Amino acid sequence: MARRDFRRIAAGAGATSPPKELDKADPWDSVVLAEADHLRRWTEILASLMHVADGTAACADNTVCVDRVQLDRLFCKFGASEKYKTAIFFALAHEFGHLCQFRCWGVDAALAMPSIEAEAHADYLAGIWLGLRLTQGHQRLSEDVFDAGIQLKANTVGYPTPYQRGRLVQDAMGLAVMLVHIIEPQIPGTENCHKLEVALSDTDVRDLLDTAKSRLEELPKDDSREKLIKRGIFGGPFRRA
Repeated sequence: MARRDFRRIAAGAGATSPPKELDKADPWDSVVLAEADHLRRWTEILASLMHVADGTAACADNTVCVDRVQLDRLFCKFGASEKYKTAIFFALAHEFGHLCQFRCWGVDAALAMPSIEAEAHADYLAGIWLGLRLTQGHQRLSEDVFDAGIQLKANTVGYPTPYQRGRLVQDAMGLAVMLVHIIEPQIPGTENCHKLEVALSDTDVRDLLDTAKSRLEELPKDDSREKLIKRGIFGGPFRRA
């Protein structure tokens, strides 16, 4: 979710108080901050991470609002596992995707985007960064990402469906892995570079919006076998694209 302003709502029934920044001394906060450090480097956006009680979101002042209660509710099924870290990284990466939109198009234009396109784009950017983690040897399995994707904003108006979100992120992960292992090694001068550990340019961000929109149009809203067959995506009883 993208917002214009940081709503300084503290935990409690609407009580307003100064925002609380995530603290490395707290075990849960330290996990979130460690995941966010990769995104700060790859986006070159030095975002602040603040605790809120009204939903995880990206704000136009380069603040990422982190609602721990919301994230724990969405991802509690994963327990204290690597899959939980994958889910947290995905949630953060999605919000950093919105920050990239603010930087690339400006706040007004980014917030004026059709919601479903902006959210699909943020998911696709998140998938690119998850793919980079995968190429670094981190356990960021495609199935884990799909499981995380279908938990977020399930069936919410203005968002891709849970199935579409999972597939968008999986596809983007595959693109990132291909860039690292196939295309990048063929580019002169990149032999000694750390694999794509540079910020996406504004051109990259714009191009990936077109990619995400195109892919979203191709994807069915769910993966029920009957609907996939009708769309030509399920070619028979033993074939699934």
